[in-house]
Amino acid sequence: MTNPKLGVDLAGPDLSPTYQGDAALVHDTTNVRGAILRRLETPLGGLFAHPQYGNPVHDILSDVMADAWSGKAVVGIRQCLDQEPRVKVEDVNVEMYPEQRLAVFNITYRVLDEPGVENLVWQVNIP
Repeated sequence: MTNPKLGVDLAGPDLSPTYQGDAALVHDTTNVRGAILRRLETPLGGLFAHPQYGNPVHDILSDVMADAWSGKAVVGIRQCLDQEPRVKVEDVNVEMYPEQRLAVFNITYRVLDEPGVENLVWQVNIP
């Protein structure tokens, strides 16, 4: 049974049909996970009509990757996901690979009215 508080969205970045020819949909925690990924991938202020939507980490991608950078990045991820009312962030960790200009975030969160903890690994290649 689906939780109406978690919403429904179109499946995937492109419309994909079901066997009946309808547009495929995602529900529940899959929908929330997709919403989190879209929020993380969008720079803060990247949506004209929603200037508070997005991830402030994109603003510090050109900074030197040091301990201070990882602290700012974790705060930015938390700030980004605090805007998502369907989740409560439990923990955010970052592993930095300065030689490859890569940061890998391990995000642990709980979904509203759902048992258990979810985990998401999000990585960003720094130009």
